[in-house]
Amino acid sequence: MVEKGHVWGDAETKLLLEIWQHIQKQLQGSFKNVNVYTKLIDELRKKGYIRTISQCSLKIKALKKRYRDIVYIYRQNTEEWSSKRFIRRGRPSQ
Repeated sequence: MVEKGHVWGDAETKLLLEIWQHIQKQLQGSFKNVNVYTKLIDELRKKGYIRTISQCSLKIKALKKRYRDIVYIYRQNTEEWSSKRFIRRGRPSQ
């Protein structure tokens, strides 16, 4: 069994996201988290990865936070770039 704190590999993380995406499509709002994560770890086990509900939950939360952070940084950089481009358009070319 994989111990808590074990580093997730790229293939394992990709599989986790694929399963999570599939499970999310099936949710109708009535599922409890334990049921969702139980299904998730069962699917991971079928592919040879042993994880606990806690490990999967923490990984999903970390991936969501990382995604939100990346989107935030992208939006900040895009807005900054757009405003600089707008300012440059107002100036005559040299």
